[in-house]
Amino acid sequence: MSIISSFPETFPETFPETNGINIKNEKSLHQDIKKWYYQNGDRLEVKVSGKIIDIVRDDLLIEIQTQNLSAIKMKIAKLIDQHRIRAVYPLAIESTVITLAPKSYEILRSRKSPKKLTFIDIFDELLGIASYLAHKNFSLDVILIKQQDVRIDDGHGSWRRRGVSIVDKHLLEVVDRKFFATAEDYLQILPIKKLPTLFTNKELAQIMNLKCNKVTKITYCLKKMNLITVIGRRKRSLLYSLPDPTLDPTLPSLI
Repeated sequence: MSIISSFPETFPETFPETNGINIKNEKSLHQDIKKWYYQNGDRLEVKVSGKIIDIVRDDLLIEIQTQNLSAIKMKIAKLIDQHRIRAVYPLAIESTVITLAPKSYEILRSRKSPKKLTFIDIFDELLGIASYLAHKNFSLDVILIKQQDVRIDDGHGSWRRRGVSIVDKHLLEVVDRKFFATAEDYLQILPIKKLPTLFTNKELAQIMNLKCNKVTKITYCLKKMNLITVIGRRKRSLLYSLPDPTLDPTLPSLI
């Protein structure tokens, strides 16, 4: 994969139209992605119907979320009927973890995290907003990134990290992206040519070489978008059916 883009030179130094708690609490990764996504003419940190929007591009409201997509569920609910909304979400395919000393901030150690996410992992985040994915005014831009995780060995962090605290994250590269403009775009995540017309979560997991709990999240979202249908059970498992384009010509051909 190659780098999609670097930070634009035109990104304004003094940019926000509002300067409240949202700006003060922003982490570096959120700021970095905002810089990467910025285009000339964009308005930043704009109040729309009482909600602060990261980027307003003409009539498009762009929200960057780096942790929990469900956190913007209420914002989407309030604005989506009157505005086009795009959520931008990063997935780290590579994380370099650096650990600093608590006072001098010298680098004590550096390592690569074994956790590598792929586009399929976006469904972990979509459960909370699944009811909006098929809305005509909603779109999703998923970017695969390389990032730097900054930690401090101060003894105040989780016991799982042996007291090391997570301090910040930084964007290093954007290496790929996938844009979901319509509900049918999400259907392309399935291996259509290998998939029988009727299938269970277990069968789909075997075909996609994924764990069943991961596949359950995928089918939950697709069912919410009416892209697959539960037609019964096979033994104790829900039995799903793919859409038939001959019944609904707006659906993509699955043959």
